[in-house]
Amino acid sequence: MSEYIEYSKDIWDYLGDMSYMPSRADRDKLDSARKQIWDYFFRIKPNDVGIPQKKEIKEIEKNILEEISKYIQKQKEIENSIKVQKRILFWKRFKYFLYGGSCLALAILAYRFTTNNNFNREWTLAFTSPLLVLGSIFWLAISLVGWNEKRESRDLKRQSALLHELHNNKIKERVYRKNFLKLEIKELKRQIPNPPFDPDVYSWFIEHLKEVVEDSKRATGLISSNLIDIDSENPIPVFGPGELQNPERFPPTFTEINATDDINFDIKKHLTARRAIELPDGKIDVLYGIYYLECILIAKDMLATYGLFFDFITGKSHAVETTEQYYKDVVSIIITNEFRWIEKNENEQTGSRGLYVEDAPTFILSLASGENRTVTFVNEKYFLQIKDKIDLLEENISRIFLIGASRTYADNAIRAIRHRLRLHKALTNDEE
Repeated sequence: MSEYIEYSKDIWDYLGDMSYMPSRADRDKLDSARKQIWDYFFRIKPNDVGIPQKKEIKEIEKNILEEISKYIQKQKEIENSIKVQKRILFWKRFKYFLYGGSCLALAILAYRFTTNNNFNREWTLAFTSPLLVLGSIFWLAISLVGWNEKRESRDLKRQSALLHELHNNKIKERVYRKNFLKLEIKELKRQIPNPPFDPDVYSWFIEHLKEVVEDSKRATGLISSNLIDIDSENPIPVFGPGELQNPERFPPTFTEINATDDINFDIKKHLTARRAIELPDGKIDVLYGIYYLECILIAKDMLATYGLFFDFITGKSHAVETTEQYYKDVVSIIITNEFRWIEKNENEQTGSRGLYVEDAPTFILSLASGENRTVTFVNEKYFLQIKDKIDLLEENISRIFLIGASRTYADNAIRAIRHRLRLHKALTNDEE
């Protein structure tokens, strides 16, 4: 049997053949819990499993067709050669048959001639015997002539039988290899992990969001006793999909924009990972691989912000920024609409490079230092743009929980900060 390529039996070694999947190294560095989230966002398409094997199968099928074509052609050539030898043998035998028949006919004529002319018996035998002997020799030679042709025909038949055996062995070997590769692909498909259930992943995200809020307290030094009671929770998380933020805020490793040579293409795929889910209460939400969160912590005399890109898949935070300022340093706080460009998701097999989102609602906290803390969050227009990419029906967009929740958090932040700004202004006026 020919030497064949030995392919890996591990499904994760084939991620390089799937442009929409991150690398194996990206998954291998995660613990078992994080791998479940990775498997939730990045799902191997069964039809894309075993691309190298499928390529070899196509080559085998092509070779089988070529082999059959060559075999048929060669057998036809052998068959034609056998026919030629048979034709030569036939004419040789026919020639000897004619010679023998001619001698016999002459012998009969000689016999009649001698008997009609009263030749004695000796003369009759003298005329007819040689002709009879010669005719008999020619007829006996019919079965003896054509030794070369017979030998050539036998050789051709043996060649045909050998060719048939070799052909069958080659075909059997290639069919066996083809079936073996198909079995390998089937075994690889069995390794595709079942993703965790939507409610489980959603609950994990809520837990992670709470952890980030707690991290904001530690990072700013504003523990619960330093924070004032407001109508909403404090700190207030304002968040949106990472992909929807102003690209100028992206860390260099996220995208080519303002990037160095150190682009992490796995992180880029995390940035564009998203999946719509239906919650047990009938609401719909959309989970993202990377979020941008701005936690606003409201204290008596000051407020702090803790902003970061949170990779839900790895649990890591990127581009963490912490600020603290007195209320007098807050210039304005508004929600405005901005344009956003979203890079194409590698999971989308379309010709487009990406899409524009108009009127993306953006929370902006402007400081006296000139710094702006911005968070762009979702609205219905955004989901109208991406509904086909997350298998979401248009009539279900109004049921998306994240639309209302994001706006509620932003409105809570604005109300709380404006309230503190008014109190601070009143206290300042009283002091004057």
